[in-house]
Amino acid sequence: MTAQPYAVRLSAPASKVLDTLPEHAEDTVRDVLDAAAADPSGFGRWTARRS
Repeated sequence: MTAQPYAVRLSAPASKVLDTLPEHAEDTVRDVLDAAAADPSGFGRWTARRS
């Protein structure tokens, strides 16, 4: 998506999971992070809202 790499902080457990993903899944994760970085205020919540 973007021409330049960007820094993203991941927790140690998240980093370990990312390392075990197949290449196509890792690409999807990077695309989602890229979309979130491009417009963070327009990106939906990741956690469920409690009523």
